[in-house]
Amino acid sequence: MLKLAALGAALLSSLAFAPAAASAATPAQPPSFTIRLLTAAGSGCPGGSIAVSGSRSEFTVTYDQYIAATGAGTSPLNFRKNCQLDTRVGIPAGWTFGVSEVDYRGYAHLGRGARGTVGASYYFAGLPGTARQFHRLRGATDRDYEFNDVANVVTWAPCRTAVGLNINTELRAYAGFDDSYLNLLTMDSTDVSLGTIYHLSFKRCR
Repeated sequence: MLKLAALGAALLSSLAFAPAAASAATPAQPPSFTIRLLTAAGSGCPGGSIAVSGSRSEFTVTYDQYIAATGAGTSPLNFRKNCQLDTRVGIPAGWTFGVSEVDYRGYAHLGRGARGTVGASYYFAGLPGTARQFHRLRGATDRDYEFNDVANVVTWAPCRTAVGLNINTELRAYAGFDDSYLNLLTMDSTDVSLGTIYHLSFKRCR
């Protein structure tokens, strides 16, 4: 129950895309890319509580104050938390990329009859088309969760060396049969192995 205690303390202390022109060939080795967080806004990601890091073909977003809660004296406003990220992805000239898969991870502590939702969307800045995901959790449960979304068809960013990728996420926690029970739902890095991972695919532009 150390994780629950830590989350409770943190809570009380603060109480698809439009396609680009690209060839069909997929490289054996993806090109290197950069990822920068330009802005973060929302009740789930106050200043200094979020980090973004990239590797060869994916980037990870980690949070440490993204907690939706209901019951046990919490504010009614805490049942919903959200975060809006404006990122900039840099890729070599002549390449484009798309989000092919996303892994959502967090922690759910829900009483009998309680429920929670994990919602997310992302899109390229300035282009129509938004990819959306929505997942439900039901109590009683006390566990880490993981959801994996795989794109049926990968859509591609514009063929530019710097592309804006906007990411919006939301957590909601709803009380169950006992209104005094503390229900928690996080997209949170209390455990450093948790985070949201965005897997990228790459193609050469025509």
